Amino acid sequence: MHHEWLSGQRFTDADTQFAFDERMEELLALEAMRDRFDQRVKLRPTAPSGRRWCIGACWRGIDTLSAFGLAVEVVTDTG
Repeated sequence: MHHEWLSGQRFTDADTQFAFDERMEELLALEAMRDRFDQRVKLRPTAPSGRRWCIGACWRGIDTLSAFGLAVEVVTDTG
């Protein structure tokens, strides 16, 4: 819904519209990269912390990538 609203934004100044369009393309590319990474993480149950990152992903508001990052930090800090 937010993407629909953003894509409907138009600016009278051509430079402002250009800058906005460039940032939208960058946002979409970064989200696509995040989604590909999420899929990769889900397909590899032998992640650095075993499957502990899956437990973190069950918490409300924590997605796969965030849970995986937290698990990697815990493993890195504890050796």
